[in-house]
Amino acid sequence: MGLEDDFPLTLPDGTRITMADLTEANNERIFARHEASHAVTAWIVGVPIIRVELNDAQHSAKNAGETETGTGVALQAKPLDELRVYARNQALISLAGPHGSGESKSENPLCVARTKDHFAQARERLIVIGRMSEEEAETEALRLLEIIKWVTSLSRFQNSVTRLSEQLIEHRKVSGEQAVDVISQEWVA
Repeated sequence: MGLEDDFPLTLPDGTRITMADLTEANNERIFARHEASHAVTAWIVGVPIIRVELNDAQHSAKNAGETETGTGVALQAKPLDELRVYARNQALISLAGPHGSGESKSENPLCVARTKDHFAQARERLIVIGRMSEEEAETEALRLLEIIKWVTSLSRFQNSVTRLSEQLIEHRKVSGEQAVDVISQEWVA
């Protein structure tokens, strides 16, 4: 009995997933562009990039990736207006992955689910970090979604994502400093 025998799968919302859907959605290029989009957006909003990685040991999926960012500051002591700026930046970074990689435009049910999950993550950051009500967070996440759609459509954004994703595929892990160098070079080119 092979993996193919487990298909089609059904997501919790009832959406059926085929082996073709899985293969299409879990390709290295998409994962690399997804993570690069998070990193480019972090750079744009001034959040330090620590590393960008494919195939990290914390994930079992073949092409799983992670973009790690950080500020090195304790958020608890910050005034509400600063917390909200930070929350908005984190929400933008979350939204960027599926929108910069093109997953948000795909009809593939796994890409659709990933896009919805990143919207939920953005909304959660606005609630938890920005201390917004659920209604405020929903409204703000929708506003930020329109901004990230515009930003990710810019040629400078896409060029930076392309170059960083190429580096990521080649090296599997890119330091924050390396990511910033690649993004900066492409952004001004």
